[in-house]
Amino acid sequence: MPAEKVKRVKHFGESIFVGALSRLNNNYQLLQSMASEALAKLKIKMPCFNPFYNIFAQLIEIVHCLELAKELFEEYQTLQTKKGFAKNLKVAFVPNPGKGYAVIEAPRGILYHQYELYKAGNILHANIITPTAIFLANLEKDLQEFLVQNKKLKEKQLKDLIKTLIRAYDQCISCATH
Repeated sequence: MPAEKVKRVKHFGESIFVGALSRLNNNYQLLQSMASEALAKLKIKMPCFNPFYNIFAQLIEIVHCLELAKELFEEYQTLQTKKGFAKNLKVAFVPNPGKGYAVIEAPRGILYHQYELYKAGNILHANIITPTAIFLANLEKDLQEFLVQNKKLKEKQLKDLIKTLIRAYDQCISCATH
């Protein structure tokens, strides 16, 4: 049985980068106050397209999400007290044959799902395009450019920087090769 290949995605023929840095580039004006302060302290000029800053973008997102989660939880508690929201939010359903598609923003970037069900909800076909598959071509392009720009570095230095660049993308290879 042949080995599975990692999927690669291009947008209008170009590689793309998804994930925390992309989201920060698109939404940095909407950050919660503490997250905005963290961005200011890091002195990252926005928009930023340097993949080495993806880890910092993840940190800023975590601060933003914790602030927002606290705010939403407090709002929920207030509404629950005032309006008596139901404790059980489960909805009964019966699976039917059919196809479904979904797109969701995951921590590493955009995640696409496609499923085909038959009979009592059994999966006939599934296709998942992970963030790693989406940005893999961009990582490869960045690595090529990085090697050209830093070819005069000593081998150990170069290897260490390459590993740092790869980790900055925060890929999940096991997910990408589902």
